[in-house]
Amino acid sequence: MQKITNDIMNIVLKKQNDDFCVNEIPIPQIYCEGQFYVYSLYKSGFTTNQAIKIIADFINCSVMENKYSGLKDEDGITTQLISLPVKFNNLQLSEFNSSDINLQLTYRGNIKEELSIGNLLGNAFRVTARNINNHLIRKLKIIHNYKSLYLNYYGIQRFGIPNREKTTHLIGKHILDNNYEAALELLIEQNTPDVENLFTFKNQPKDYFVSIDQRQTAFYLSSYYSYQWNDKLIQNIYNYGGDNIKLVVEAIPFTFIKDQADKLRVYSLMNKQDIVRYRVQEDELIKSQSNRTTFIHVKIIISNIRDDELYPGQYCADLCFSLPSGSYATVVIPQFFYEIY
Repeated sequence: MQKITNDIMNIVLKKQNDDFCVNEIPIPQIYCEGQFYVYSLYKSGFTTNQAIKIIADFINCSVMENKYSGLKDEDGITTQLISLPVKFNNLQLSEFNSSDINLQLTYRGNIKEELSIGNLLGNAFRVTARNINNHLIRKLKIIHNYKSLYLNYYGIQRFGIPNREKTTHLIGKHILDNNYEAALELLIEQNTPDVENLFTFKNQPKDYFVSIDQRQTAFYLSSYYSYQWNDKLIQNIYNYGGDNIKLVVEAIPFTFIKDQADKLRVYSLMNKQDIVRYRVQEDELIKSQSNRTTFIHVKIIISNIRDDELYPGQYCADLCFSLPSGSYATVVIPQFFYEIY
């Protein structure tokens, strides 16, 4: 069991940005004479919120007026739609796109209603898995595509930014407890580029969380409940599952099920769990409760198996698949390798 764990944990998913490509699958719509301007946003090395802030500053509008349907990874190459209250003229668009090759906008058309969180079909992925050993690469060479049922955990991106401690859920818990000092301290410990600005709020930490884009506060709060949702799923697997594997990724625990029959039994007993979510409506935080499916069906296509130039003696391969909105590739891929081991 320990060897299986090590083999899976040694696989590297995001060695460089072009190893992780995500294209949003929007809901098809007819562009019209609406008041909102839709752009395709291409980015690499930026979070969605960082990109939105840069765009808002460039066109001199409130960051809350710039809308999107989902958050996309920082450590990857991603495309998604955003809606803006004003249109770039040709000169502005050329100037913006010339300022940073890793942040590009393309005008798509107009819509009558601005975009909103979750208003998309899903995301399509092309992920290069690296540092794969000889045992697993032999398995991949006989698999062209693979369909299975995967546990629908929230991934580690939900709990923090790359190369930092995963404490987003803890920040959310402190905000819920009105312990803004502790929440701000965790943010300061991340030592992000805006850390100097954070220090200016040391004596009035609540003011910081009032001043920021409230979609970010909603993210912290939802992150806490996402962690609770994951924990509940783990406990239910212990109660209903069979052969499983426990992994801790950057201090975030997961438990995966290997056998399809065990998956189906767990699915039949608990195919959904309640989840608390936060969103922003008219600048106000809105709390709601819905349910989230515990499993998702995914077809993975394996291609371009080759020697790994970044890990001599090891191999890499491209994995292509699509996921529904709110599901995580970084959760599906370890389960895939565990299942075929």
